[in-house]
Amino acid sequence: MFTQQQKDYLENLEIMSSLGDTGEDECIKMMDFQQSSLEEIHALETLVHFDMNNKYTGEWYTPQWLRVTDGMAMDEYHKLLDEAEMSRDMDAWEDAFSCHQLFAKNPWSSRKVGIISKDGEVNKRSESKFWCEVTNVGDSYHTAESDYGKVFIPKFLGVQDASVGDMMYIGASFQGFEIARKTAMPWRAKYISIIQIQN
Repeated sequence: MFTQQQKDYLENLEIMSSLGDTGEDECIKMMDFQQSSLEEIHALETLVHFDMNNKYTGEWYTPQWLRVTDGMAMDEYHKLLDEAEMSRDMDAWEDAFSCHQLFAKNPWSSRKVGIISKDGEVNKRSESKFWCEVTNVGDSYHTAESDYGKVFIPKFLGVQDASVGDMMYIGASFQGFEIARKTAMPWRAKYISIIQIQN
């Protein structure tokens, strides 16, 4: 499985790493080796082999099933990776652009201090009301997707039996644009007005 050059490298590595070992360290290593199952030894060998073969190969790991002689499968694989990356970037850009439009329609001077009365309105605390769709249900919080980006929904808001696909009409506060915020999601739900359960 290993080339002679790799075996020499591993042997030198073992010698160099064991220079400071005491007798007890050597004994522990030998006991680990003797008590390891064949599965554990094979898994370690596979990991070391994978690491050595990919250490200097570059940015992309090529799965075994894609290694073909003409390279066409590899090109298709990279195109799919690029497409997925561009899709995420475009979704993030569209969400940020929607937020910019929302705040452009609601300049600071025209914002009210109190509760928001209609859709598309923002108050002085950068809170707004809109619909969102639940995309992830967690133990302590949920996440949702809206026209303005991802929304963090704390569990203490009273949503116990939410399911992926449920629609919620929420009041949420804006946490900042990606470059400036300290949180992962641009919106945090403050209250939930309506829950529409999807079947």
